[in-house]
Amino acid sequence: MLIEPFPEKYLGKLIKKLIGNNEIEDALKRLDRLTQEEARMASAQLLRIAGDIDIEVREIADDVDRVKRS
Repeated sequence: MLIEPFPEKYLGKLIKKLIGNNEIEDALKRLDRLTQEEARMASAQLLRIAGDIDIEVREIADDVDRVKRS
């Protein structure tokens, strides 16, 4: 045989490393999804705040117009 069989003790270490890498990779993917979700939530909150500010500014502008016409 040209290739020696992989010693069992090294095979076990290799499998543990591969499983560990998958766990780390899965954790990083979850972290990435959570980070993206947090960014979307922050953007939505900023849009809501900007909309509230827009409404308030329009109300103030209307009040100023009423005062000018008086």
